[in-house]
Amino acid sequence: MSFLPQSRSVCAFLLFAYSVLLTVTAEAAPKRLICEAETGKAAARYWSEQAARNRAYGKTKQAEQMERTAAFCEDAAFSRQIAIHFDDTDTLLGTEQLADFEMQTLCGLERGESLPAKIKINGSGYQVSFYQVTHKVMRYFNIDRSTLHGGFVDQRDFRCKFESYAVSDGLF
Repeated sequence: MSFLPQSRSVCAFLLFAYSVLLTVTAEAAPKRLICEAETGKAAARYWSEQAARNRAYGKTKQAEQMERTAAFCEDAAFSRQIAIHFDDTDTLLGTEQLADFEMQTLCGLERGESLPAKIKINGSGYQVSFYQVTHKVMRYFNIDRSTLHGGFVDQRDFRCKFESYAVSDGLF
């Protein structure tokens, strides 16, 4: 009978230790911002319209490709998605942080490479800058801090959210 109370305290201690470990792990997990623009259905409509225009001009091959893209996009969760992966340590405290920037387009059919980026944090938002090698130009993706709406230049057509993830999950 003396075994039972002792095992309860051991179980209680193990549960406590496990919950602390989970909390520390969750807080220490890398963070990312996931930003998505429009739904797949909206993109499917766009690609269907483009296909119709191309067919009208006799561009059958392009039209067929656009129709395949439209069909793929119909059930996709997003049209374009951006993942900004960063170290959580100084996210809200610092003014600048290194990150990785990756963009998927065509409802996930086309995935860009992971590019080194820099996040500048100011009172109103986050500015993510990265060098786009193919066009040899610096690009800036801006996110309003209060609404988490983001986009290039002055557009805010992306909706963003912070996520924690395990390193084994990768960027997407």
